[in-house]
Amino acid sequence: MGIVATAYTFNKIIQHAQNIYQAQYDEEYPEIFIHSLAFVGLDETGITDKTQVTQTLIKSAQKLEQQGANYIIIPCNSVHEYYQDIQSQISIPIIHIVKAMKEQIIDEGISCVGLLSSESTNTSGFYSNMLKKHNIQVLSVSQREQRLLNNIILNVMGGKQSITDQSVMKKIINRLYKAGAEAIILGCTELPVAWKDLSFHIPIYNSASVLAEAAVSFAYND
Repeated sequence: MGIVATAYTFNKIIQHAQNIYQAQYDEEYPEIFIHSLAFVGLDETGITDKTQVTQTLIKSAQKLEQQGANYIIIPCNSVHEYYQDIQSQISIPIIHIVKAMKEQIIDEGISCVGLLSSESTNTSGFYSNMLKKHNIQVLSVSQREQRLLNNIILNVMGGKQSITDQSVMKKIINRLYKAGAEAIILGCTELPVAWKDLSFHIPIYNSASVLAEAAVSFAYND
């Protein structure tokens, strides 16, 4: 998906292979095909053209399947709103980023999370719709906070993220914490690039890292 987020997720796959499965030699890492797309229909707010995005992703997924991939990950939360449209056109599984996140949150016994995401992910409600089935409340950002997050996403897309972006994210996270969030979901794969794995006094769930861990687990246990 996004060039920067894709590179970040790839690095997370390598780290998880090393840390969880002690990969060291080249043959100990999973084989990976990366299809980096010149995308139309996405911007810093998320999806701007559903038809363009789904058609592009279906073609990409079909190409990866033809190359011999056993499964696919898409390091973008927003497009998972159309997961079934893409999955229905191929025979290999696509690991669902929100389902992978859901499993981690349930395992931790968390009942209320704050969501930082793209605007389209926020307005679609697919995180809250999935999590409320498991009695997990999702707290959303305000319109003003969303505009700030959109700008951070744009900064990451252009390699211009800064400590100022981290400060903005901290303020939003702290506001959600005071509103009752027991953990935070970074539900856009650009946001962890700006956050840089900073610590906070509640858990921060990095959707790119969660997806990478699920991909590595699938590769080693399939």
